[in-house]
Amino acid sequence: MFEHVGLKNLPQYFKIVQRILKPGGVFLNHGIARSYSSPTRKNSFIDRYVFPDGELVPLCEALEAAESRGLEVRDVENLREHYELTLRRWVEGLRQNADTVLRHVPEVAYRVWLLYMAGSAAAFRRGDIGVYQVLLSRPDRGASYRQLRQTFIEALRMLATTHEVIEIQDVCLDLVIQSVSRQVGHSHHVEDGGWIPVTPLDDHMQRRFQIGRR
Repeated sequence: MFEHVGLKNLPQYFKIVQRILKPGGVFLNHGIARSYSSPTRKNSFIDRYVFPDGELVPLCEALEAAESRGLEVRDVENLREHYELTLRRWVEGLRQNADTVLRHVPEVAYRVWLLYMAGSAAAFRRGDIGVYQVLLSRPDRGASYRQLRQTFIEALRMLATTHEVIEIQDVCLDLVIQSVSRQVGHSHHVEDGGWIPVTPLDDHMQRRFQIGRR
């Protein structure tokens, strides 16, 4: 739906979102945006056969429109690589089930959507477009209702009770902990040959801990 709002209507779109949200309420906007360096294409294949009323805008312009209507940007995630894989799976599914599909739609429609999804997968791979999840909130006099992220040291303490482990390069981890410790006022040291228990909380947390030996 977001792809059909258009740049001209974005302020009105986010004005309505702001109005219907309660103070402190949050809104997750999921939609495709084009890269700022990717030119606007008029009368393209997609414009003619798939989304004649669609308009992809750069993310920065969407965020500007949201903030201009009193919304606060709390988080942004680009799922570009995931959507490329999704589209390739859809293309594969269409090809594998062509006979079944063609019993329900004309061959022209089948070929249009096959080409559209294959071309879109290539566009996501190049970075011409991305699919973004933007978390917005309606401010409530500065109050925040979101749970704060844990510090590195707090995460280590919590993970110490888990059973899954990965080996951590001692020197690198020690440097990281010392750096964080100076900020939070604690002192920690990792013994040589030590093992740090780690559980895959999420991709971001995993990448922080995956400092393997080389």
